Amino acid sequence: MKKKKSKLLTADPVAELADAQEALAIMKDNLRSATAELKKTGLMVKTTITDHKGRITKVERPSPMLKVQREALRAINVLKRQIAQLQEEVKLVQQPKSAWDILKEAGKVS
Repeated sequence: MKKKKSKLLTADPVAELADAQEALAIMKDNLRSATAELKKTGLMVKTTITDHKGRITKVERPSPMLKVQREALRAINVLKRQIAQLQEEVKLVQQPKSAWDILKEAGKVS
């Protein structure tokens, strides 16, 4: 079953576009920070845990920055897609309307 694309325009595509671009910049900064932290600390980090018997043990685990990096990459891809759609909406909003469209919106023509 194919999904139908919604042709509904957002209320203010220009403002949403600006918000999405700001969010993209923030996610890129998060990605840079996570990558820098991974370079500094490595892929594995040593942590201290307590097992079910109460003994303290030191173990190596994957760095939490790997998750941050993965989520930032996913968010960047989603935001890029959203920005492309919003840019199309902005183009549609900024196009001059024909006389037929104006009469149609006013309810003069069906």
